[in-house]
Amino acid sequence: MISGLMNDSARAATLLTALLTAALMAGCERSDGASASSGGRSPAATPQAALVSFPPDVQADDPEVNAFIRKAISVCMSKDKHGKPNYEAFRLLWSALEEPIGQQEFERGFAATQKVTILDVMKRRTPDDEIVYLVHCLVELDPKQVPQPKRDIVLLLRKETGAWRVATPPRKEVQALKARYAREREEAAAASSNGVDSADAATS
Repeated sequence: MISGLMNDSARAATLLTALLTAALMAGCERSDGASASSGGRSPAATPQAALVSFPPDVQADDPEVNAFIRKAISVCMSKDKHGKPNYEAFRLLWSALEEPIGQQEFERGFAATQKVTILDVMKRRTPDDEIVYLVHCLVELDPKQVPQPKRDIVLLLRKETGAWRVATPPRKEVQALKARYAREREEAAAASSNGVDSADAATS
């Protein structure tokens, strides 16, 4: 149990999580230019050609966690026998302790998502001494379909019956990560305007 780390008032966060997963379904290309499918082959054409960036320098210290994230990308790229986004595959990635959003909301997310950038994967220990991971992402949506096309979201990865699953993160962790990311962007912008390289600003 990780009751000390979970909150049950996060339907908005759950929807954004589905938007991320929908992006992963949309036929993605990793930041190194290789296909997320095995063998480096390009995925079949899809209604929304979303891009997913998962650079090596932000990956987890546990290869199994990185493998699960890649598995989520690969599984969610699949379609059902009717050629639609594979909602059942999405449900299998979700925590059994939470109810994911419905199929219609999921498909709307699929249609709107254009790009996902994984900013960081962070290890945490819960009050129940369980290891979990927070995945911080920037999701870019079609501005013609949503009022806020860029959304900063956080996912929780937790183990259930020996397998990693996606879940809703605690509100406190989400707020802290978003605040840090916003601060880093402001510092990088200020450094850039002063002629300082953003990488130097981040380490100063």
